[in-house]
Amino acid sequence: MREDVQKLRHILYRLKQKLVDTSATARWIKSKIWIKPAPGVVTEVYRQDQDISRYFDWSDLNDKIARTKLREFTERYAREPDVVYLVKGDLVIEPRHGLAIQEGRQFVAESGTLSHIYLKPSYFRYLRHRLFNRKYSSFDSIVHCDGFAGMNLCHFIYDTVNPVLFMYRRGMITTRDPILISEKIYQKPYFQYFLRSTFMGELNWLRQKEGEWFRVREFRKAFVSMEIFKETYSLIKAPYRPGRKIFLNRRSKYQRNIKNLPELRLVLDKFGFETVCAEDLNYLQQVELFRDVKYFIGIHGAGLTNLLHSSIPDLRVLEIFTESLVHASFYRFLKMLGVGHYDAITGSTFDVNHNFTVDVKAFESKVADLLKAPGE
Repeated sequence: MREDVQKLRHILYRLKQKLVDTSATARWIKSKIWIKPAPGVVTEVYRQDQDISRYFDWSDLNDKIARTKLREFTERYAREPDVVYLVKGDLVIEPRHGLAIQEGRQFVAESGTLSHIYLKPSYFRYLRHRLFNRKYSSFDSIVHCDGFAGMNLCHFIYDTVNPVLFMYRRGMITTRDPILISEKIYQKPYFQYFLRSTFMGELNWLRQKEGEWFRVREFRKAFVSMEIFKETYSLIKAPYRPGRKIFLNRRSKYQRNIKNLPELRLVLDKFGFETVCAEDLNYLQQVELFRDVKYFIGIHGAGLTNLLHSSIPDLRVLEIFTESLVHASFYRFLKMLGVGHYDAITGSTFDVNHNFTVDVKAFESKVADLLKAPGE
């Protein structure tokens, strides 16, 4: 009964998100409410063009759907630059997504993230606060980091760790500069792990609490290319013990589950794979698990971000997609970091509950290939 309620909540959430944020109507309405900032509010203070296409030759994928969609995605974003913006004006930063608004109806898109480009502030909340509450925490200059995206582990690396690491390593921020972070993200176990284990614990984090509005005169914000993953990986390297065979499953309440998993379990048991759900482990246990893994099978999802804790050159990966969602987020950094072996299998399209099936014979063949010694 509890799972049925959870599935209903997911369906209602998707409908709400489409209605409020992603539908053509919602985007049109917001395009009429919000306007671009005046010239001079946003300036580009650093830019370096990048091209990651050299890391990919597409010879490692024989799943036609996965190869086609992963290639399209990777080539579309292969030339993302490293960019740092300086935003100056009479700025307020709302607490829901950490988005910045220049006085009036000027929305600063550079305060968001590329992966959530559709998000815009709620004009009703902004107007209500401006007219009736008018309480702000004021700062002259901050570094804008992440007010929302890092609630997901994958986006935490992409939108929190990577930009801050990029700016810190290049002397663009110091340990004295206040760096905006949502309080909800700050309290996440993986954020706390990075505070304890990396340079991030030395930085001056400015935590935006729920319902707290900021007023700032200027902020800097970085958007970085995939090249930064070389530095990210070197940042979190630790003693590795590669050897275990792991299948990373998902609890049904999170959706994107395999409906015929019992049939796949027979294959996994045959080849000696352990089944693990990341949500059953605390974050330190997840880190320790991924340091041990050598043969990895997983359903596409945020948990695969933890492959950064693995010995990637020794790693052999099989990623499971649904035809409705083939995304290159993990494929790209694994290939760039020299993964030992990568392959993918694409299942059916989503059903109404965002679940899917996987062909058992094709899956068994993929698992057998995964376990072959290099060069066989």
